[in-house]
Amino acid sequence: TVESVAENTCDSFVAPLFYFLLFGVPGAIAYRVVNTLDAMVGYHGRYEYLGKFASRLDDVLNFIPARLSALLLVLASFLSGRGGSASWQVALNEHSKTESPNAGWTMAAIAGALNVQLEKVGHYKLGKADDELVPETIDAALKLVLISMLSWSLICFIVGVVRLAVTA
Repeated sequence: TVESVAENTCDSFVAPLFYFLLFGVPGAIAYRVVNTLDAMVGYHGRYEYLGKFASRLDDVLNFIPARLSALLLVLASFLSGRGGSASWQVALNEHSKTESPNAGWTMAAIAGALNVQLEKVGHYKLGKADDELVPETIDAALKLVLISMLSWSLICFIVGVVRLAVTA
């Protein structure tokens, strides 16, 4: 659950707003279409080639938003007193352990912030197993994501106001 919450910080919130800021509503919709195709079709099944294209395009489109999301989670861990330094170090050192070029950033940042180890058996381990994964860990992850979302919303609002002031 913690891994999913971390990864979806980028996919469902940061990236759509990022593309909205760049290209307006069409940009946000186009991003969500590609991201949804990646999630639904992926690399397998009847529509394998469409899925491969969508997955690779999703990787390209998430390159900047994934890193922004990780930075926002680091900021959230700092603001919440969880230790932004550990979050930053784990994100920086362990993001490349996942198969995805982007998912590791947010998952590693949240693992460092929560002082836990996130693992997909046989694939990756992110963070250190200093604290156990318990149901309260989900609450802590949601708090970090909420702070990240509020921070990103504030940043987007400021960018929007500045853009409006410049074009007016």
